[in-house]
Amino acid sequence: MIALLVADGGHPARLRTLCRKLDTEIPSEACFEILYGRSETAFWLDSSSHTDGQGRYSFMGDASGPLSETISYNVETGLVRTHSVAGTSISRDTIFDFINRRIEAIGFVDQCPAPVPFKGGYVGYLGYELKADCGGRRTHVSGQPDAQFVFADRIVAFDHQTRTAWMICVIEPGTEQVAEAWFSAVESALKNNYLVAKPKFSALNESDPNNPPRWQPRQSEADLVRAVDRVRDTAGREVLREVTLSSSWSATYDGPALGIYQKLRGSQSVPFGAFLRFSDLKVLSFSPERMAIITRDGKVRSEPARGSVPRGASPAHDEDLKSRLQNNQQSRARNLNVAELVASDLRKVCRMGTIRAETLCVVESLSANHHMVSRISGKLRGDETAVTGVRALFPAGSVVGPPKQPALDIIDEIESAPRGILSGSVGYFSLDGAADFNVCVRTIVIEGDQASTASADSIVALSSPAAEIKDLMRKEEGLRTALLSEAPLEFETVNIDAPIQASAE
Repeated sequence: MIALLVADGGHPARLRTLCRKLDTEIPSEACFEILYGRSETAFWLDSSSHTDGQGRYSFMGDASGPLSETISYNVETGLVRTHSVAGTSISRDTIFDFINRRIEAIGFVDQCPAPVPFKGGYVGYLGYELKADCGGRRTHVSGQPDAQFVFADRIVAFDHQTRTAWMICVIEPGTEQVAEAWFSAVESALKNNYLVAKPKFSALNESDPNNPPRWQPRQSEADLVRAVDRVRDTAGREVLREVTLSSSWSATYDGPALGIYQKLRGSQSVPFGAFLRFSDLKVLSFSPERMAIITRDGKVRSEPARGSVPRGASPAHDEDLKSRLQNNQQSRARNLNVAELVASDLRKVCRMGTIRAETLCVVESLSANHHMVSRISGKLRGDETAVTGVRALFPAGSVVGPPKQPALDIIDEIESAPRGILSGSVGYFSLDGAADFNVCVRTIVIEGDQASTASADSIVALSSPAAEIKDLMRKEEGLRTALLSEAPLEFETVNIDAPIQASAE
């Protein structure tokens, strides 16, 4: 146990927050480039779409703070590894129990008036194979850690609704001067640096023109047909109603991960996007879906999305597509199925009588598509926490299918490889008891020079194998194509009084 959590005599250390309003007109994407573009470990919970109340906040930071630590977890070994300035420690635990105990051990005092829901804590991802710690079976082994988090003691937060920004610093008592020094350093960095675009880079242009990089499917079409047939057969005979089948692709990509994220977010603006960098592993999430948001007083809401159509070529065409989706009975039925699954998950941790449907099957519009969303909420019981609430909902119902346990079992049978981060979740556990996690759909994982992504589709007893396979192949095709063809947005950070420093990838 590292020093920040246990004081002399074994008593929990008291941590508190200080904050200062950040007076800047620099957009959040430029702030991340300037402040954290060269950080080996960094996070950016990025709400690039915030119309109609969507995605109000963005948060960014890295692992350079004096109290910061990085955590990785492997389901197969059951070991949590913690790295900090105090050294490395190993614990036998689940990631959920580990973080839950860490947060409960901190005597946290929130003295920060910033009206933002994240006041410092753990930021990172949960991989799909964590289902083994959430009631599912341990079947496949992921090639990446099943969870990675940063203890974020220094955060820059953006409130897109009020157009304000805040610097938030978690400190031990008596170290207020450390926070003040960091506030000044951030203000100075944003005041004295600016960005200059670098020459365009294209993965396709740099490759062999006779052998350009291509996406390779992990499953053959014949494998997918067999999987659809197996689900149809099972759903027709047993309690299983539908299963979300996932198909993944991989490709060689040696371009800058942050640069391509910056480029794609311009056309893929979403309320729950994220860019994570854990050394050689980068997560680029363009997620429109929220798995869970939990307030500090225990109010929990899940926002399952099922059913989508692309935006139209003209206003009239766009409105027609939106109306068709709203009235599509199949999409409504599948959305309601997942909403019912979410309500079942919430019953595990919520007070009796508090679970309700705030909205059902509402069509919302994003930059690239319209999608159908329901909102199911409840109030956590007094003995539950944000961590146990997230655990009860994980994996998200929309990436599994109802009922959850039979769907998890059939997925284990028909899918021969791990899903990893691509059906997982990215978000934060705040020290004050709040949490917010997306669903890792429309997500790209880059490790070394290998990129991977996945698409998913729900399969029911009446599904047509040919139609479902076509849908799986079509979904996220635009995202895959863009990664290998778009020129990333690369910048050099220029200091007014110092030599040029380039963003490192």
